[in-house]
Amino acid sequence: MACSDTKSALDEIDDNISFTDINGKSFTMTASGDNVKPLGHSSKTLKPWRSQKRILQSFCGGYGKANFSAPINVISPDGALLGELEDSNWYPEWSPEEDRIAVACGRDENLNVYVVANYEVPGSSEGWSREKSNTLSDLIEIYVVTPDGSNVTRITDNESGDWLPRWRPNRNQLIFESNRDGNSEIYAATPISAW
Repeated sequence: MACSDTKSALDEIDDNISFTDINGKSFTMTASGDNVKPLGHSSKTLKPWRSQKRILQSFCGGYGKANFSAPINVISPDGALLGELEDSNWYPEWSPEEDRIAVACGRDENLNVYVVANYEVPGSSEGWSREKSNTLSDLIEIYVVTPDGSNVTRITDNESGDWLPRWRPNRNQLIFESNRDGNSEIYAATPISAW
């Protein structure tokens, strides 16, 4: 379901939206864009994920395609390459119960995995577009996985890019950014019982 830009639809939403600015600082605001407030990072938000490289290699971009010796690249939602995956340049999006992790990732034709950072850094990479279809950005899909990697659910499956998954508080639902309509918009994924 796409978020609406009409006032009546926004009035029905009682949740705040969280976002991260170009400097990695987090904020919340109402769905209508009012009442912007800083949001401090909790230790839960920045909790590292044990065995993240092995687990991400196993499912990002499809099973059976893993190249465990290939690097996992971190890319900003804006397209800047941030280097190889390290605990200091990417943190997973833990569910409120910390029993699931939301990930935006994909694999290119050379079996290199790309994980989208949860913070903005300006820049661009060949094949990346936040606003329209492009070869690299369109490989990125949203997955939900258990911390041990034993249960993976693919949330999005399309020919467009999807990234920045965020858990809605007190709900089994994700919101995320997508370029599927030729611009950057926020979408919500309906709860799935398999989560």
